[in-house]
Amino acid sequence: MTGDYTINRIVDHLRDADSFLHAGKISYKFNITRFLPDNTVDIGTAVWLYKERRFCTDKISKNVNCKTLYDGQDTFTISKREGDNRVTIVSGNKGLEYPPYVMTPFYPGPCFMMGRGLSLFPDLKVVSTNPALAVLATMEDGSTFTAELLPDQDFLAKSIIWRNNQDNVIRSWNLDSPVTCNQGPLIAAHCVQVCVHCDGNISTHADTAITEASCFTPNNSEFEFVLSPELQVLDRRSNRPHSVVQKCITFP
Repeated sequence: MTGDYTINRIVDHLRDADSFLHAGKISYKFNITRFLPDNTVDIGTAVWLYKERRFCTDKISKNVNCKTLYDGQDTFTISKREGDNRVTIVSGNKGLEYPPYVMTPFYPGPCFMMGRGLSLFPDLKVVSTNPALAVLATMEDGSTFTAELLPDQDFLAKSIIWRNNQDNVIRSWNLDSPVTCNQGPLIAAHCVQVCVHCDGNISTHADTAITEASCFTPNNSEFEFVLSPELQVLDRRSNRPHSVVQKCITFP
């Protein structure tokens, strides 16, 4: 492999691509198997509408139909299962309990599911250029993220591996099927994400395929979240009454 793969050049490419993906809409199909605590399979579709770290989602699967809105402060979730029709409200920290670079379960915008999001790391370094270009980010807890990049495809990630401070794999993303998003950067349309339990066994296997990705800045009115009267409300925010104050919630 030849080329000027300095870390500054790589980070510039990654930042440009991630900036283009800062707002928009993602539709995808998913097939998720959770091996722990017991084998469960969830198959369905989901749509994310997002901007400025706020988002609303509509997820339909054989197990549950779920709508979620994160307004920058609180997370509102309507979960419809058989015999269950309620909305749960939790604080924003509960809704986004991981740092943004972890992108869990499927964070919108420039994220690992799309082969993007690496520019969110505060420090990257090149660890290999032969036979493949790879970069490494080290976290404060000693865990590391290693990503194999494709320089001839807008430095799209081909794989990302997260290891703990004992060098054991925690999670991995294998990515393929590059497509162009709105005549902008390439993204991975297919992702296989594997989560590994501390005992070394696979805990979750998630296969996702993006069916549509559009980059644009939605209007706040598009993030409307209507609470119908028949919904039961479980408000988990501290010092909040267990009732619906607003019938229609939108971004401030």
